[in-house]
Amino acid sequence: MPAVGTFTGFGVAPTVVDAACDDLRTIRVQMSELMRNDAQVTTLANYTLTAFGAAAASTIMLAVLQGGNPTVVVLRTSSDLTPGVGADYYTIQVENLVDLALNPVGIPDTAELRPAAAPDLTVVPPTVQNDGGHAVAFTLDPGVTGDYNVFVGPLGTDEDPQCISGIEGQGSIISLIDGIGTAYTPILPVSVSGPYAFTFVRVSGQDTETFMTDVLLTVTPRDFKSCAISMRRYLTPWLGDGIRSTDRAPMPQV
Repeated sequence: MPAVGTFTGFGVAPTVVDAACDDLRTIRVQMSELMRNDAQVTTLANYTLTAFGAAAASTIMLAVLQGGNPTVVVLRTSSDLTPGVGADYYTIQVENLVDLALNPVGIPDTAELRPAAAPDLTVVPPTVQNDGGHAVAFTLDPGVTGDYNVFVGPLGTDEDPQCISGIEGQGSIISLIDGIGTAYTPILPVSVSGPYAFTFVRVSGQDTETFMTDVLLTVTPRDFKSCAISMRRYLTPWLGDGIRSTDRAPMPQV
């Protein structure tokens, strides 16, 4: 969803403009203006997710303002939402949040949601060390083509660390052709334990598209011992074969 709001001043209540799902567990709520980033934003009781028809019930487990665009509230649910078909849908209600002038949310404070399933994804390898720079190969649905920014981390949003392309001049833009592409992992936290989800944000074409995949990347602490051993192949034979014994002949003078 594009940012459509600005600060409208004192006495004007912010409202809910729209809501959409990045995937089956991520909701973005578009507000009419810039919102104040205070404790009310992260208070889960301020968000009511209601299921209709055969849609499976779920609850909100995380709420943050989108970085760089405080007109959007990003929500994560405790379980997968049901893809919206016919009478199966959700509504999300927002309460108690305030804008920059401390005006509380007014009417409308609710938007309708019809989630769509994210493309299937295979990631190879499924486990990497957390020190970054590890290549991972993506295979998605064949119809997924375009340039994307790819994020991976504990939030499951575009606030997570960002992958890089590894291609000169392309920076963080990951090109997918018929669902196939490669990225290099960023430095990842291990204190949150993981595993971590990938978030894809389309950056090419006129339409914006964001989806989070159900495939998770397992992250392990960096193995410094393995890194040290792997360096031996770059050393001279005399240095690369381990600690010298005391009776080893001295190095030749040059």
